[in-house]
Order: sequence, then structure tokens, then C-alpha cells
Amino acid sequence: MTINWQLWKKPENGGVLISLTCFIVLCLFLFIRTLVHFEITQTEMANTSTKTKIFSNQIKSVEDYEKLQQQESQKFSTFKKKKWDKPLTQELLNQSLYAIQKQTNVEFLFIQPKTGVNKTSADQSNTQKTTLTLIVKVLRDQSFFNFLQKLESELPGVVAIKHFELKRVRELNSQLAQKVSQGEKISLFEGTIELEIEYAQFVEKK
Repeated sequence: MTINWQLWKKPENGGVLISLTCFIVLCLFLFIRTLVHFEITQTEMANTSTKTKIFSNQIKSVEDYEKLQQQESQKFSTFKKKKWDKPLTQELLNQSLYAIQKQTNVEFLFIQPKTGVNKTSADQSNTQKTTLTLIVKVLRDQSFFNFLQKLESELPGVVAIKHFELKRVRELNSQLAQKVSQGEKISLFEGTIELEIEYAQFVEKK
């Protein structure tokens, strides 16, 4: 098949060729422009989706913070209403500690008190700060952490855990398992807890 170029070289057919060429160029231009616009649109949609996700996470973080703040406010409100009308003595601490020991299935508890400091402030309230070291022996590690949590929530005064450490001192064998089944107290873990208690005894003004 041969193309008759002489036919297209005629003046009356030259306009058709130019029009066809312009049309093809225009179509290519529109296709490239549409493709570029599509890519830009996809990028903008991805950026919008990312911004929306970040904004949603920020809203959730604010909501979680507000809920936590409300919970802490409720706890602090309850804390302020708590009246400590008994002096902080070693006997009171021991009673509280041994009560927590029974609640958390702690097998052995040894209390090593340190010096306490008494101060009298201008509002006639007696503030006492006491440091304790506790040695705890437990069968399960979970009992240790339950005990640790209850120290902060149930001991009188404001409790600050300064340091704690838990280590496994022996492995469970058939002999120890038999002792446990017979109700005998044994321990597989030993932990050390250093805590500080700040206690304010409020004195009613007359």
C-alpha cells in the first residue's frame, strides 16, 4: 500500500491536514493536563485524609485527657474530704500494712522503719514524714504488684513509692507444689519496696 502524497500536497487538502494535526496535539495536551490534574487531586485527597486522621487523633487525645482530668479531680475531691484525726504512729502503719498483706495474698512481710520528721505549720496542723523499707515475699509476682498498688491507695497519708525491686529466688518443684497444696506458705519471689509517707493530722480549732 502506497500513500499518494501528491494528493495531500494540493492546497485544498492542506487545511484538513493542519486541522487534523492541531486536533491530535490538542487531544494530547488535554490528556496530559487531565493526567496531571488527576495526580494532583489524588495527592490532595491523601493529604486531606492524613490531616483528618491527625485531627481525629488530636480530638481523641483531648477527650482522653479531659476524662483523665475529671477522674483525677474526683479523686482529689475525695482526698480533700478525708480527715486524718489519728496521729501517725508505727502501730497504725503496721496495722494498715498487715491488712493490705492479707488482701493481696502476700506470704511474708518485713517492715524496716526509718526516722520520721515532725513539723508544725502555721495552721496548727501536724505534718509528719516517714520513710519505710518493706521486704515482701510472695508466691506469685502478681501478688507483689497488687500489694504495691494498694500501698498507694489505702495507706493513710500521701504515699510516694521511691523504689521497688522484684526478683525470683527459687523455682517451683514438686516438693514446693505439695506444700502449696497443703496450705503451707512458701515464696518464689522476693521484693523490696522503699516508700515515703507524708501525713497531716488536722487539729480542730477551738
